[in-house]
Amino acid sequence: MPSSVETPGAALARTALFAGAPRALIELCVARARTVDLAPGATLPLAAAHGAGLGVLLCGSLRIVLPRGASQGVPMAFEENEVLGAIQAVTGQASDGHAECTAACSLLVFDPELLRTVAQRFANFDARLAQLAARRLRALVFRRTLAALLQEGDARLVEALVLRATEVLLERGSCLMKQGDAADAWYVLTSGRLSVVTEADGESLRGADLLPGASVGEIALITGGVRSATLSAERDCSLMCISQADFERFAAAQPVFAQRLMATVVQRLFEQIAPRRTAAAQVLVLLRASASPQLQGALEGLGAALQHTLPTALCTRAAFEAVLGRTVEGAAPTVSHPMWSRFDVWLEEAQRAHDVVLLDAGHADDPWGRECLLRADRCLWLAEPVAAGSSQPPAELLARLDAAQRWAQRGTRRQPWTLLLAHAPQSEAPRSTRAWLATGGFDRHFHLRVGDAETLQRAARLLTGRATGLALSGGGARGFAHIGVLKALVEAGVPIDCIGGTSMGAIQAGMYAMGLSADEMVALNRYVIGQRPFSEYTLPFIALVASRRRDACAAKCFGDVQIEDLWLPYLAVSTDLHGAHAVVHESGSLTRATAASASVPGVLLPVIDGERVLVDGGIVNNLPADLVKARCGGMVYASKVAPSDDVLAPRGGFPSAWSVLLHRLLPWREPLQTPQIGDLLVRTMTVGSADHMQRVASSIDVLIEPDVDRYGMLQFGAIAALVDRGYAAAQQRLQALAPAARDVR
Repeated sequence: MPSSVETPGAALARTALFAGAPRALIELCVARARTVDLAPGATLPLAAAHGAGLGVLLCGSLRIVLPRGASQGVPMAFEENEVLGAIQAVTGQASDGHAECTAACSLLVFDPELLRTVAQRFANFDARLAQLAARRLRALVFRRTLAALLQEGDARLVEALVLRATEVLLERGSCLMKQGDAADAWYVLTSGRLSVVTEADGESLRGADLLPGASVGEIALITGGVRSATLSAERDCSLMCISQADFERFAAAQPVFAQRLMATVVQRLFEQIAPRRTAAAQVLVLLRASASPQLQGALEGLGAALQHTLPTALCTRAAFEAVLGRTVEGAAPTVSHPMWSRFDVWLEEAQRAHDVVLLDAGHADDPWGRECLLRADRCLWLAEPVAAGSSQPPAELLARLDAAQRWAQRGTRRQPWTLLLAHAPQSEAPRSTRAWLATGGFDRHFHLRVGDAETLQRAARLLTGRATGLALSGGGARGFAHIGVLKALVEAGVPIDCIGGTSMGAIQAGMYAMGLSADEMVALNRYVIGQRPFSEYTLPFIALVASRRRDACAAKCFGDVQIEDLWLPYLAVSTDLHGAHAVVHESGSLTRATAASASVPGVLLPVIDGERVLVDGGIVNNLPADLVKARCGGMVYASKVAPSDDVLAPRGGFPSAWSVLLHRLLPWREPLQTPQIGDLLVRTMTVGSADHMQRVASSIDVLIEPDVDRYGMLQFGAIAALVDRGYAAAQQRLQALAPAARDVR
């Protein structure tokens, strides 16, 4: 009941929500809204008070008590001119709390239809209502945290803390506090996610991510020390802040507050020590290029593969709308809209229960897709290969991709993007991948074949850091042992999700990445041996051997295959003499990459690539297990056939050239135990990377070292024996592994 000196219209016009509204609209609201009068002490269910509409308290005072699941039963006080039900009005959900009148009240209740009329006639209304509802929802998280800390403590303390708190908003990538900073406030995270990083002994240690409801920065205030970690916004965040002075005053006035807050700190530390997930679930946001059934099939297949790999939540627009009880159509496309705060709560519930969340952002440029992108840890662009004969994707898809990448770029941190290309079930090999990669902005790319469990599960493992990689070293002819290692791994069911190599290792890895079996690899290598590419001697102005046969053999093996068009992620290492650094080949001609990686300087001509002069990668990295580890994230197997210290001085010194020739002409004589020219050249080339090979040993989970010491670097005729030795070494190593170590799938 408004006072006699103020009409309901005047009271309504004084509210922040209706301030500045046309007078005719105010009069319409008073005429069409329902008036509810309550006596002191009366109780009214909120569903009966305003349903999914809105209530304006014209006069009096009341308190709202929500169920324990929402705010632990802590009441919220409302005075005249305040709005009730803002969250419910925006989300369409009716509240199951109740109102308790502390003084005689008069409510003006708006039904949803009247609210739509108001929004049509008053441009500022929807934005104001959305901002109010978002603040209310964040305040509920704050109250819930306070109530959990105080449990049966004084409810007045909760209200006092709420009144003294100020809101802090952080854009994604912003830093809330740095390790070593002086403590000046206590925070409660009410939306978003914070990463926790501690510097110790020169290393950055990632701790448990903080989700809404987390208490932040209380340790330094309680102990009187400095900040113990650096906290940064993984997503756009909001926090409620209590100053140090207010914190200390409340702690002194309510000892139970400090005691229970300290108990929370101890519990958090205990949980971090105990075996548990130390970071929030990774959120993969997948944006489809179109509504193509092929892309829908790839999405469903990838979701199933992820669930096979790790506990994964598949979150879709339809699932959220089912929880919300309404569609998201027409929702205000602003990050402050309370519907998206409810979306955060829903998404965080999925994160708490799973290791991975796959969020389907749809295939349209709409608020749903944009809001999904803002919550991504990694963005996935799912598209079909470009049409045959086209040099680039359709212009409308490029425009949409550009808009999505710019939207996801909001804030200070660039979101990583992965390209997923969905191929038809009958596809034999990917094609024209470069057309998509040329658009820029992609950190990685994977190929999916719809209905093919192998490619779908491989992508799932690579996306979640659970993939298995294989690195193959250089070593000349000894590299044929890698074929036997590959054969044993395949027979044992080890899923090779990423492969890389150097020199001869790069050649064998390339053959395997093309899909050749061990027998096919042996046959192809025998063909190359038959061409005698190392016998094409020339005047040694640049190299001992001409490269015409070498180039022809490489073309025979790999043709015009592009690395980016391989089903299996592949890399090769070469050395750029012009820039004096390693070159990692992950795109472009497979023929060029393998030829460059195996171009022993002084023996074979370098490969020219623009201004780069490329030679054997063994100079800088003869066993690229570290590179493979960085790309697969999981277990790394390595096959090492490179010599360690086998270039030994022969007894009695080096024999003369005539002695060597005599032993070759008289094969029944005891062989000379002396390094050959090829051994000396290759060992000289790789000695610089020996230290690097020792350093990367820590990145190798399973090291396989075939017994190939008796074979020379250029002893290509021993391919059968070398394959057998690689196979035997791999079998022996796999049998020695514990079953749990072998089961990497």
